[in-house]
Amino acid sequence: MKMRKYEMMVIFRPELSDEELDAQENLLKESVESKGGKWIETVKWGKRKFAYPIMKLTEGYYYIYYFYLPGSEVLNLKNEIKLNDKILRFMIVRKEEKRSVQ
Repeated sequence: MKMRKYEMMVIFRPELSDEELDAQENLLKESVESKGGKWIETVKWGKRKFAYPIMKLTEGYYYIYYFYLPGSEVLNLKNEIKLNDKILRFMIVRKEEKRSVQ
């Protein structure tokens, strides 16, 4: 199965502590790796205000994750994330590999 590069943005609930956020990141990392993927990078944007309330909340912790995953496993990952009540919103997009011009 071909591994593709993905970017995932996750918004966590604002009341989570640093330890809980780290635990959530580890859960996501383990989930990706258990599906045959490879974790690349984590970018922490920190706590930010929303443009509009989400579930009556006005702010949350933004994280961006980069990883490789077989395309057939993306739906399984999405279904797992949907069950996590500490995540308010998430989005996974496929990143195109940069090609050199010849």
